[in-house]
Amino acid sequence: MSNPDFHYSKLQHIAKRAILPLLPSDPASSQKPDHELPDPKNVQGDIYLLFPKDHENFIFFAIRDVDQFRRDLANYTPTTSDDVLDNLRQITDAKASAASPSQVTRVRFGQTQIAFSRSGLNLLGQTQQTKDTHFDQGSMRNEIKALGDGGPWDPLFASGTIHGVIIVAASPMIVDADECQTATQNVKDAFKQSIYNVSEMDGNTRPGAQRGHEHFGYKDGVSQPAPRGLVKAHTGQLQCDAGVIICGYKGDPVFDNPYLSASEKRPDWTKDGTFMVFRKLEQDVIGFSNYLKSAGPQWRRFLPQDEMNKISPPLTDNEGAELFGARLVGRWKSGAPLATAPYRDDASIPLDEDKVNNFDYTVKGQFGPSDSVCPFTAHTRKTAPRNLDPYLQKQFLESMLVIRAGLPYGPEVAPGEVQKDTSPRGLLFLCYQSSTENGFWQQTRSAVNEYFPTTSLVPVRQGQDPIIGGATYPSFTVTATGSVPSRGEVTINVTDSSGETQSVTGFVNTPNLSAEAIAPKYFVTSRGGEYFFVPSVSILRALAAGGTPGPFTSTPPTQEGVYRIKLYGQTPEQVWEYIPDSVPWVKLCPLDQSNDYQKWRITPLGNGDYYIKSAKTDYGLVHSSYGYWNYGFPIGSAGGSIVWQINERTAGSDNFLKIREKGSNSLDSQSPQVVHFYKDDIVLNCCPDTMPKGNRKSEADVSMAGPSDRSNIRMSRYERNLSAISSNTGILGL
Repeated sequence: MSNPDFHYSKLQHIAKRAILPLLPSDPASSQKPDHELPDPKNVQGDIYLLFPKDHENFIFFAIRDVDQFRRDLANYTPTTSDDVLDNLRQITDAKASAASPSQVTRVRFGQTQIAFSRSGLNLLGQTQQTKDTHFDQGSMRNEIKALGDGGPWDPLFASGTIHGVIIVAASPMIVDADECQTATQNVKDAFKQSIYNVSEMDGNTRPGAQRGHEHFGYKDGVSQPAPRGLVKAHTGQLQCDAGVIICGYKGDPVFDNPYLSASEKRPDWTKDGTFMVFRKLEQDVIGFSNYLKSAGPQWRRFLPQDEMNKISPPLTDNEGAELFGARLVGRWKSGAPLATAPYRDDASIPLDEDKVNNFDYTVKGQFGPSDSVCPFTAHTRKTAPRNLDPYLQKQFLESMLVIRAGLPYGPEVAPGEVQKDTSPRGLLFLCYQSSTENGFWQQTRSAVNEYFPTTSLVPVRQGQDPIIGGATYPSFTVTATGSVPSRGEVTINVTDSSGETQSVTGFVNTPNLSAEAIAPKYFVTSRGGEYFFVPSVSILRALAAGGTPGPFTSTPPTQEGVYRIKLYGQTPEQVWEYIPDSVPWVKLCPLDQSNDYQKWRITPLGNGDYYIKSAKTDYGLVHSSYGYWNYGFPIGSAGGSIVWQINERTAGSDNFLKIREKGSNSLDSQSPQVVHFYKDDIVLNCCPDTMPKGNRKSEADVSMAGPSDRSNIRMSRYERNLSAISSNTGILGL
């Protein structure tokens, strides 16, 4: 962040934000974590801090010209998480300096982020699997049946031809959506030569008192999780490790798993990235509103008997409708949780950021999970469950968490819309997670799993999520020929009209009549979506340069793709790309200068070593069997590097070591050579054996690179700025 002295007192105007950044001034920031954390400057901005916004446009595109797209991408500057923190500072400074809320100076800034589908990454040459099953299988359209999507998809998503999406968000202090459209057009113009099939979707916050509420009327984004070490958690706010949201850190199931082999873990280039799930969810707002109104007068039927006696005065029909809606969602329209405001809305609770999430569904006098106040089927209990001990571990519940960043789309309900919606409206849903299986998919399965949440060792049918659930499973009424047990396991043999008999085994449950008093209906229809990977800022630069670096490799690549190497003891990292030819070669350059490269030929040296020679210079790289790469140079037509053979270690206070050049008896016409290790084991003297120690030929830094001092010596010759490293064959190679 640009200002390390920025304190929370200066964030007072955004303190009620669901996700409050962890500032350098916070004591938690000074505590050294026991694990690595993401770099906010390398993480795109909407992932965990969320863009502050009132207007947001999504530019879905296909790549027309890969080379031109790389050039356009090189000129594209995404908003980082560090930039978002600066944007929040600008907002709060403007509000703090204003004489009144109506006199706040409007702060203008644009925010943008880019993500790619699986086919988009493939087109850019990054075909390596991310180890996220749902993303790697290709497209969300391949999983329509598993998702349970019943309605027709938007043609954009049904085609499965999206290569990427660019998000453009305007400052929340800009009330004119035209400014967001202008910023969107600027982005489209910047990529106009390289993309086509451009399709846009626009999201906007709702006006006036409904700002921050989705179209059904409920405050959205209240239950956002706080990634540890990155976000300052409010009291009671659900927390998770940073790797649950961002790839490559503690909490990422494909990174933070000791049982996975190296090949089963994520490639390094996914680090600081995340998976974004986008869904276009259409809402039947009129139908939902009428459904609540019809249920309002029946509130005595859908409340547990013990709870009805606690309500005084009795609810009006309108209050009954509001309560019914709250029991579907798990929160009131204000955002107040049903767990702390069980019968009537308490709009004061959401005004206190340390109260709005400070609950765990515990009911006084009841042991274990209870649904007497908030139904187990409530949307919030299905998608962000709390306090399911001892049946589900906290770690499992944390692994389900996602950060949601969607906005409503479509117009407000018009006065004439009474019986049905005449204009499509809904939610542009997107969420971020390091694992779509643990995040989006686990939440989706929980929503339709009628036996979740788990509240007993014996399966108990709870029902589906009434907001994002689907059609219920078919049920049949069976008349028993004998007495039916009141508890325990029972097997029922059912014979249908064709004479075929099916056997059904399960546990006896007493029907929850209060839950079935109002027939469930569903008012959200999916219009499709897609999976995207949001790369880190550094990997965007690498993609622009020709590809993302793969894992560190100890041998030259033998197939097309971009790999990483790191010279022993040196930075920056180097990138090479294998180029098939009559004589294989690679292009090699610093990671941040991937457009500036030369051809380097690959020559095996034997004993597992390789030599890579530049086509323009005599200098190259030598690979030792240990997997290190070091600068070297060729000798004549041998095509190899100067290497030294360890002959023997000689006695003496200076710890002599005799070496000679491999394949030659002479270096400066005298042989063998003697390396004098001085007592600090840092500087050595290399000279012919017959030459006095004081007449040293060169000095070199010595460092240990392996388990045995006979096979791990590395030295850098000052006058050439080269280095030598021994292999396990006893050869010291420059």
